[in-house]
Amino acid sequence: MGRLKSERIVTPSAPELSPETFDALIQASDAFVAAKPWERMADAELFAVEDEALGWTGWTAVMGGAGDSFGLCSYLGDRGWSQLERLFSAGCGGDCGEDCSCEDEGEEKEGCGDEACSCEEEGGCGCGAPLDFDYSATLDMFAYCWAPKRELAPWDQALLQRLGTPKPGTLRFHQFIRYRPEYLPFLPDEKEARFMTRCLQAAVLVHQKLVEGVELFPEDGSIPKVRFTAQGAVEFGQGEPKAWEEPAPAPLEAQPDGFADLKALPRNQETWQLGDFYCPAQILDGNKRPYHGHMALCVEAAEGYAYQPEFMKPGSDRAKAAWAALAAAARKAAALPQTLEFRDEALLTALLPPMEGLGLIVRLSETLPAWEEAVAALRENLEEC
Repeated sequence: MGRLKSERIVTPSAPELSPETFDALIQASDAFVAAKPWERMADAELFAVEDEALGWTGWTAVMGGAGDSFGLCSYLGDRGWSQLERLFSAGCGGDCGEDCSCEDEGEEKEGCGDEACSCEEEGGCGCGAPLDFDYSATLDMFAYCWAPKRELAPWDQALLQRLGTPKPGTLRFHQFIRYRPEYLPFLPDEKEARFMTRCLQAAVLVHQKLVEGVELFPEDGSIPKVRFTAQGAVEFGQGEPKAWEEPAPAPLEAQPDGFADLKALPRNQETWQLGDFYCPAQILDGNKRPYHGHMALCVEAAEGYAYQPEFMKPGSDRAKAAWAALAAAARKAAALPQTLEFRDEALLTALLPPMEGLGLIVRLSETLPAWEEAVAALRENLEEC
C-alpha cells in the first residue's frame, strides 16, 4: 500500500463514466455556471434534491455569495442531514469571516466553497467550531466547484481532458468531488455523477423560480424540494429531514479469538483507555479509491503509553478491531488492566460480553485525556509524513 501524498507516488484510477453520464454532467455544470445561482441564493439557504430513480435525496446549498468561491454541495440522505446539523450547531457554518476552504488534507483543492470542512482544527479556518477529523473523514456529500486550475488534482485534470483543449483565457474549470464516508475526496462514480447532475440541474431550476419572484425560502425555515421522478418529470415540494444515528457495532461473542490467553494473564491496578479514530494517513490499495486511516488504540491512562494501534480498512468491524488492539496491548504488557475506559458508549456495549468474562471494570467517560493526547500526537506525526 502507498500513501496518497502531494508528490503522487501512486495515482488512483478515475471511475469510468459512460459518455451519456459525462456529457449530462458537463452540460449541467455549464448551465449552472451560466445561471450564476449564487447571485440569488445565500450559502445557508438549503433545498432538497430527490432522484426517485436513484433513491437518493441530498440537502443542497449553492456557494459563491461572497464572490470568490463558487460551487454547490449536497449532503446525502439522513446521515448527510445529521452532518449539516452538526456543522450549523458548531456555531460557524462558514460565516466566521475566514477564508474557509475545501478539506483535502493540505492538498490543492482550496477555495471550492465547501463549508463542510471549513472550521476543523486540523487545517480549517481555526474559528474554534468543534468539528474534528473524525467528522471530515466520514462526510457523506458531493461538491461541485468552479475552480481555478491550480486547485485541480491530477485526476480532475485527467477527467477534463475528455473535453479537449480549453479555450484560451479560461480561468476556471469544473471540479467534481465525492466525499464518501471513510474515503478521501475523489471523483464520483457513474451513479454518483448522475446524482451530481441532478443537484446542478435543481440549482438552476430553483434559481429560475427566484428570478420569477417565487418565494422558496420562507422565514419559518422550511426547505423546498426539487424531485425528479422516475418518469423524468420535475416536481416542487417540501423537504422533510429525518434524524439519523450511527449504527452501533454488533456485540462481540463472550469469548472471541484470544480470549483464553487473555483470561490467563495476571491483573494489574492500571486503567487503560480504548477507542477508535480516523487519521490523515491517506491509503491507496493498488489504484483503487484512496481512503483514510482508521485505527483502534489502547493507551495507559496514568503514563500515557500508547500501544500498537490496530488498523482498519473501510467497512471493518470496529468492535473487533478494538478487541484486537486490547488483546495486543495485554500481550505486550503481559497483564490485563483493572479498569478499561471508553468515551464511545456503542463501542463499550459491543465489547461488554468479553469484558465481563475477563472480569474487567468498564467505565464510560466524557473525556479520555491520555487517549486523546495520543491520538492528537499520532495525527500530527502522520500529517508531517
